[in-house]
Amino acid sequence: ILLISLLIIKFVGPPPGAFKVRIGIVTLMLAIALYSGVPLAKTLASLQSSVAVPINTLPESDSRRHAFHRVHATSTALWTVNIALGLISLAWYARE
Repeated sequence: ILLISLLIIKFVGPPPGAFKVRIGIVTLMLAIALYSGVPLAKTLASLQSSVAVPINTLPESDSRRHAFHRVHATSTALWTVNIALGLISLAWYARE
């Protein structure tokens, strides 16, 4: 929606300041969301389904537990970056 809105704003009136940077931010946000939502989510789901008990109940030495926590930490970091980019975009528009 953000990407489409930016393009509409550009073609309906004068483009917003630093248009290319804003398109880059929104495109990066979309790429992060797609990566987190598809391959990372599938990996987490497959790791969860590979055990019959909750991941946290596995022994500390279990490689599936470490793999799950590593992928989960990556997903969390990517969503944090996505939220930060969204807030930057929002602040940019509010400032104008």
